[in-house]
Amino acid sequence: MKFGLFGRKKFGSNIVYGLTATGKAKAEKFEAQGPTFEILAALEERGPSSVREISEETRIGYNKLKLIIPKLVKAGFIRPQTGEEGD
Repeated sequence: MKFGLFGRKKFGSNIVYGLTATGKAKAEKFEAQGPTFEILAALEERGPSSVREISEETRIGYNKLKLIIPKLVKAGFIRPQTGEEGD
């Protein structure tokens, strides 16, 4: 993840996120609805996706994703993908 001024993590629509093993397990076991489930389910179905693609798939706005995605990263459910990672 990129860092901006004062060491804050940057959040951009061009960053691609993918499920971790924990996130995959949660996506398969979630029996709830809501934005967390929708994001995990979209990533499970589509594979690594940009924030824009996640927004289009889930119909969750960018500003809401900007709040939720860092929490999912911190929880270990998703992670930014770099280079040719695709798992």
